[in-house]
Amino acid sequence: MAIGTSGPTQDLGPAAVTWGATELTVFDEVRWTLTGQNAEVFENVFGATPVDTIFLGYSACEVTVPATRLTLANLQAVLPGGSVSGSGLVRANVDIITGISMYDNGLPLFIRPYVDGVASTTKALRLERTYPTPNFDVVFNLTDQRVYGLTFKAHPNSDGVLWQVGAVPTSASY
Repeated sequence: MAIGTSGPTQDLGPAAVTWGATELTVFDEVRWTLTGQNAEVFENVFGATPVDTIFLGYSACEVTVPATRLTLANLQAVLPGGSVSGSGLVRANVDIITGISMYDNGLPLFIRPYVDGVASTTKALRLERTYPTPNFDVVFNLTDQRVYGLTFKAHPNSDGVLWQVGAVPTSASY
């Protein structure tokens, strides 16, 4: 890469996060984790020394988003079992649910770095078939901002694509 050229998602700075068509207001850092997994191959003649290593795939591809200033509509959209009650979006309800398929209910997650205060349309990260899992640890006090942790786990789409970077497709659903 030439000096003065930024990477496909910019080299540093904050980013906008969108799940499907739901915009999430972000506080602090968004963290993408991609972890590959390998298995070693052995032959008796070489003892404990591996003769090869086979890549097995990705054991983790997920994004943790510290969301803040969530609206009731956003809460009902991103929480498993979430719904809105009352006229005029006056209350978000979360029902106890189990057995929901994250793949079947997954949507693309877009992370777009800000360039001159605007989310980029040509430098983005798109994770496929993501679904949020809440990991809230919300503080109520005088000085700390309320932050709602959400972790989006990616699954490969029907073409086998797990994630894309650069000028990615912008469709918000499958």
